[in-house]
Amino acid sequence: MNLDKALSNTRCLGKACNKFGIPFVIHDDFGNWLEVSIGNKKLQFINRVTPFNNGSIFKLCKDKEFSYRLFSKEIKMAKTKGFVDPNCNEDYSKYVSSDEVGEVVNKMIKEFKFPFVVKMNSGSFGNNIFVVNSQEEVKKSVEQIYNKDSENYDYLALAQEFIDIEKEFRVIWFKGEALLIYEKVIEEKNDHISPMFNPGAKTVEIPENDKTYKDLVSFFKESKTLEEQIEYAGFDVAVDKDGKIWLLEINASPILDKFARDNGDDALVVVYEKMLNIIQGQENE
Repeated sequence: MNLDKALSNTRCLGKACNKFGIPFVIHDDFGNWLEVSIGNKKLQFINRVTPFNNGSIFKLCKDKEFSYRLFSKEIKMAKTKGFVDPNCNEDYSKYVSSDEVGEVVNKMIKEFKFPFVVKMNSGSFGNNIFVVNSQEEVKKSVEQIYNKDSENYDYLALAQEFIDIEKEFRVIWFKGEALLIYEKVIEEKNDHISPMFNPGAKTVEIPENDKTYKDLVSFFKESKTLEEQIEYAGFDVAVDKDGKIWLLEINASPILDKFARDNGDDALVVVYEKMLNIIQGQENE
């Protein structure tokens, strides 16, 4: 089957398998579900989901407050705290600690100094992320996150320490090694806090011999918990105005479409070649 209509992740995985002569079966009509056979293993790659993280780790990565609670003990992350919607569904009502939205707002302001970030806990694609500078802005942001009529409703709103970001990167990490590091480059800044949602934003690959590449790898090697718990992920990383490195969040199923768009399929195929080499090496041990 032709993989041209497949998503970038599975399309380039298939090309890497073909290059190495690794057998795979396509189980759907578009090439977005690949069963890859390596040794005695049959590995299921479905859309952007890989077979490498178990369900609890997938949940841990998706839940930004949980990620902070576990990994901030060993690696630099922005202070993060969750606040439950006072009017949430009954399933979560036992976790409510505030009687009304106004109380949530006051607790956030007491805990964090302006400016700080308010965001939904389980969000993606840059939805519901706000930099706030006043009580009114905090209230407006929290109300938007707690809006049950919105498709982006979240019963848990996060307050997060603001980082004055100079540059932002993504690190694709697999079994304790970096497969790829790219910078998220902004040509024209708008009001969106997430770089890739700015006009003309693009991904620029960082070479392995570059100092930035080495510094980011060293940063993640400092966390044994991260290395032991997460097999595969895309780490969103910031370097602040003082040159300090921060882990922003963890994506258990990183989307690589924009990297393929900006750098071509061949560059992404190389990433999957590295992944397959690591898997084959472990099978042969």
